[in-house]
Amino acid sequence: MDGGRTLLALFPTAVEVPHLRAPGELFDKYPERGAHLLAVSLDGVRFSAPVAVVAAFPNGGEINDHAVDGFVARGDRVFFYVHAGVPGTLTHLCPRWRPRGDRRPVSRLVRFALRKRALLRYTRDAVARLKEAPPDAPYEVNASGIFLV
Repeated sequence: MDGGRTLLALFPTAVEVPHLRAPGELFDKYPERGAHLLAVSLDGVRFSAPVAVVAAFPNGGEINDHAVDGFVARGDRVFFYVHAGVPGTLTHLCPRWRPRGDRRPVSRLVRFALRKRALLRYTRDAVARLKEAPPDAPYEVNASGIFLV
């Protein structure tokens, strides 16, 4: 879309969100949020602040949905794929740890679409921010812990 000047990265993440814990809740771990994040790079070393494009289900710091390599542009959309229910990605769902009778999540490919125009705007903004920021500039994280500003 931009002549190969940028690299798009799509990757899963899970983060604990302490402020979402219910009053009196006694679990060891904080509630989590999960997402597939999109980021831009000009050199493959420094990336823009990521933005969440697809929610993901986290479980104990693990996510069993993973982005499939590449993007496909068709008409006014850019498609990407996520492999949902990747076998063996959640330790407690692996055959040797899984209680008898429990079923693994269904493994399937899911297609998502972004509007080409929106992706171009995001990419231009991300590139501008990358060019303005010094190489080691810190990012601020908002309360969700996923969306960087």
